[in-house]
Amino acid sequence: MGSCSSQSRSRRRSSNVVVAPSGGDFRNVADAVDMSPAGTKITIRPGTYDEKREVLIDKPLHLTGTEGASVNGNIIINLALDVEKTERVVIEKLNLTCSRSTSAVQVTAGQVMLVSCTISGGKDGLSVQGRNGFPILHTCSIISTDRAGVVFSDHAQGQLHHCMISGSSTGIVIESESEPVFFNCSITHCGTGLHARESAKGYLTNCTFEHNNKPGVLVTTRANPVLDHCSIGAGESNGVFVRDEGMGIFAVCDIWGNALPGVATCTGGDPIVSGCIVRDGRNAGVLIYDSGRGVVSGCMVRQNQMPGIEVRAGGNPVVNSCSIFKGDSNGVYVHNRGCGLFNSCSIYENVLPGVAVRTNGMPILIGSKLTTGKDNAVLICDRGRGTFIQCELIGYSTRPMEVRDGCTPFLHECVTHDGKHATVLQWLEQIPFQSMSDFDPFQPYNSGTLCSSPGLGTSTGGNSNGVGVGGGPTVGASGGLPTSTTAPATNGAAFGGSTGGPMGAAAVRPTQAATNGDPGGDVTAGVKQSPHHQPASNHHQPNSEHPLAQYQLYQQNGESPQNNNTNTNNTTTAQPHQQQPSRSRSTSSEASLHSS
Repeated sequence: MGSCSSQSRSRRRSSNVVVAPSGGDFRNVADAVDMSPAGTKITIRPGTYDEKREVLIDKPLHLTGTEGASVNGNIIINLALDVEKTERVVIEKLNLTCSRSTSAVQVTAGQVMLVSCTISGGKDGLSVQGRNGFPILHTCSIISTDRAGVVFSDHAQGQLHHCMISGSSTGIVIESESEPVFFNCSITHCGTGLHARESAKGYLTNCTFEHNNKPGVLVTTRANPVLDHCSIGAGESNGVFVRDEGMGIFAVCDIWGNALPGVATCTGGDPIVSGCIVRDGRNAGVLIYDSGRGVVSGCMVRQNQMPGIEVRAGGNPVVNSCSIFKGDSNGVYVHNRGCGLFNSCSIYENVLPGVAVRTNGMPILIGSKLTTGKDNAVLICDRGRGTFIQCELIGYSTRPMEVRDGCTPFLHECVTHDGKHATVLQWLEQIPFQSMSDFDPFQPYNSGTLCSSPGLGTSTGGNSNGVGVGGGPTVGASGGLPTSTTAPATNGAAFGGSTGGPMGAAAVRPTQAATNGDPGGDVTAGVKQSPHHQPASNHHQPNSEHPLAQYQLYQQNGESPQNNNTNTNNTTTAQPHQQQPSRSRSTSSEASLHSS
């Protein structure tokens, strides 16, 4: 008896012990962990170790496996809070499996490093709960779990480097204000790739979300993760789906080849998508609907089978400096009470009209270049409206713009270059005249009857064209189309002022009419309003200031038109054309309703 007791004490003092089916110091991992002092290195030889109870690690240990070593059980890391921060648990080269309805590895307190491990089975592969645990995983594989590959909850943190997650219902769950970091990880063949919710954050860089059955990335309930240089593609649902007041920043990501819209946002979703490529989708590139918002800036949206960007049902995005081209449908399709601000965009080489507006769609396009592809650059029909300011409309194979069904879009300082089907004179003949004095291009944002304005801020910051790109928590309080009551100078009405916002010149919406049509303030892109036009009821008989009349005067007398050159149209409406079938395609109403 005394000899056994002496042998046991000797093992506890040893810095190295061996677990093996035979010939080792222990036959199971739980006993080795319990009986080894802090700092012990436990070598686990080949074999499968079915642990009858939890493996509770509450002290710094180093567990290393040799090839073929597999531990079947529930491992819990719960280091005492008084353990030195430099001390940690290290687990390497082990297969960790779990056949129970618990997590294979749970971290509740202390630092743990898992290196070159395979984690499989159980409810979750890795579960991190609370502020006190901090796992670091390197080159690990997490496969075939019932619920999630990795779960961070209750303010949890941690890091994963070069890890692979596959075969789980959800690859990564980040919830309840947790904030982990992922570097160069691959999340494939799961249901949902990433679900961030409940005010969670997190940073994911150079990660891959591919071949998932549900959204590659799902963001809900005020979560705000950052994804940088990630690939999100080849999914059977959306690439990115932001809903229920979710947010998120997606920077320089490649979003490609998804079955449903590459980026979709609804029900208060408000992401920032910056510098991304949204391409080769089997549906729309970007879909904003059901009161979704968001900022899409500096992106390339190309070669999607449905509209490059579709806005409907109260969707209200800000789209800035984007190229939208070579789609099999419209470049931009705004309908069914959709709104949105499109600033400095280039839309070209699409099969259907580059910009199509229908059924009370009311977009604002400023400083954009709209070029015909196989159809018009712009089509307005079926109660569509819209505002086009300082845009360039270019027609090659067909006329730049077609307006029909009695629609009345607003055009101001737009330059048109007609193609071979219509000369400049023929184009101007299609545009009746309407007074600008009673037209408010911001009416849908102010009245609240068609579009809400949470995506358009309330202060005076703006971009180089005098238009803000957001406002509120996602962009900053200084951005946005203003709703302030700042009055312009008495000699003009303008939005676009002298005070710079975070992206350039400020935006100031006037509350008083201009007296002579000159812009007020030091204007980068002011919008002039002239009181000299005739009432709208006389618009079928254009007066001397109508562009057509000026052009005819120029033809007769050789005098230059007063407002601009012969290709410039400072008008508010376009004449209905002959009835034709609608040339726009909408995504399915089920385009982005999948969730994890």
